[in-house]
Amino acid sequence: MSSVGALGGDNHERRRARAGGSDSAPSARLRELGPTEHYSGERNGVSVSRSTQAGGGVHATTESGMLAPPDRRAGADPLPARAEASRSAVEDDGPRLEPPRPRNLRRRLVAFDLIALTIGWGIAALLAAPSPLAIGQFSSHLAVAGIAALAALVTIASSHLYRARVCAIRAVETARLARAVTISVVAYWLALEVVGLAVQLLPLVLAGVLTFLLLILGRALFRGWVSEQRRHGQHVWPVLLVGANEEAAELAQLLAEHPEYGFQVRGVVGPAEQAARSLPNVPWLGETRDALWAATHSGASGVMVASTAFESSSLNETLRHLVDRGLHVHVSSGIRGFSHQRLRAAPVAHEPLFYLEPLRLARWQTIAKRSLDLVVATAFLVVAAPVMAITALAIKAHDRGPVLFRQERVGHNGEPFKLFKFRTMVTDAEARLAEVQAMNQRSGPLFKAAHDPRVTPIGRFMRTTSIDEFPQMLNVLRGEMSVVGPRPALKEETEQFDERLQSRVQVLPGITGLWQVEARDNPSFWSYQRLDLFYVENWSIGLDLSIILSTGVVVGQRALGAVRGVFSRDPGGYQAPAVLD
Repeated sequence: MSSVGALGGDNHERRRARAGGSDSAPSARLRELGPTEHYSGERNGVSVSRSTQAGGGVHATTESGMLAPPDRRAGADPLPARAEASRSAVEDDGPRLEPPRPRNLRRRLVAFDLIALTIGWGIAALLAAPSPLAIGQFSSHLAVAGIAALAALVTIASSHLYRARVCAIRAVETARLARAVTISVVAYWLALEVVGLAVQLLPLVLAGVLTFLLLILGRALFRGWVSEQRRHGQHVWPVLLVGANEEAAELAQLLAEHPEYGFQVRGVVGPAEQAARSLPNVPWLGETRDALWAATHSGASGVMVASTAFESSSLNETLRHLVDRGLHVHVSSGIRGFSHQRLRAAPVAHEPLFYLEPLRLARWQTIAKRSLDLVVATAFLVVAAPVMAITALAIKAHDRGPVLFRQERVGHNGEPFKLFKFRTMVTDAEARLAEVQAMNQRSGPLFKAAHDPRVTPIGRFMRTTSIDEFPQMLNVLRGEMSVVGPRPALKEETEQFDERLQSRVQVLPGITGLWQVEARDNPSFWSYQRLDLFYVENWSIGLDLSIILSTGVVVGQRALGAVRGVFSRDPGGYQAPAVLD
């Protein structure tokens, strides 16, 4: 899944229509069809009927009755009160959510790519031509640049980079974009040879690098736009949870904490007692046999099935019926904490199985990680030296206190070390910690206060732009930290970690990491634990590079927001997002 998840489902409307399904507002659609229209049919053993008479609806039955709708005949047992209330709330919850339109989102993503390719190869034409005033040669270079851009666009499309299941995997997307740019560079070179123009290596390399970076940036901006839209209820896929156990509860929590993926849970079906215990805040819409009815009447365009909630035969039958009825079906395997790159399809006798690749870290990978740390830290400190000097002067001028904040943290194998940061709080901040304990917004042992009064004005700006983290590059050079790794924890925090979370000390703590990039402002300790453990159990150089790239995008977005806030005319002034100290 990713923030471009809505790109999937090209055949959604056609499949729903073929299966006799309704639109996202069944009741309204039935009224449009008139008071007496009727349809009936059978598909793969499922008898389906639709009536538009008063009280009509969708009815699907099988020999086992698995997908039978609620029995509303006179004398039938009434539905439990919670189901009636939940269904009523869902049915009366205003306009139905419209599933996202994949083509609209896809067109926007193509537009972002076209802009990146046009700028990148347009600059190549400008650099390669003797002069823009030499119309003939400049036109030829421009035509060649157009061929290169077209080659890249065709390669991007043929690499399935406009499909959600590919774009969901950032490392795969980045690798395929790099391949597309490489092919476009070769196309540019060959086109120059064909038209008889001189090949200039430097403009060619610069254009290729610039085009690649612009493609990455454009897609990051697209993701940001889609994420923001989805946080406001646009371009979302309404889904129904099928199954009501711990796995389903984890799915609901995961989707709630990551709205950028575009899934919005409309309800759950499963045993009533389990649903009340595991998912008390999700509308219960009936038993498993009510899945089709619940999906139709809640406006869900797809379902997420918690496989561990079923016995094998029941799971297979449920999946077949839901797929046959035209719903988009996602199946959770129950596996948690393993990278998809370690799961390899290994079917046996045509039955789906996965082989879990063991995590083997060669000696060269450890050396490569340390080398990457040294190169990044050294280069960063050189480039950021002016900013760090100005920051130090600003801190000193504010209250004459110390520039650096030193705090003991738990490092590799549990060894303590002194972490360096620019001081963002008043000088007696630790002594005043008790005053703000009641303001804590974190669950678990972590602490965060959205408007901590101990933070200085310059400190708020530093936190938002992450400038306060810059001195930690010194910890990286000293070998106490890595550029990428779990957040360095306080000793009192680690004392409250469970045995599994204690394993995070197997790797060096990092300045940035999965949690810092994906859930830094998320108050859930569950996300902190899940993402840190995922990194520990699935570390690779590729994952580190992906996190570093994502960090650059996130910090850039936060820095722009901070600068806009400083110069904003809003009388309320600049408000920095809450972060951990």
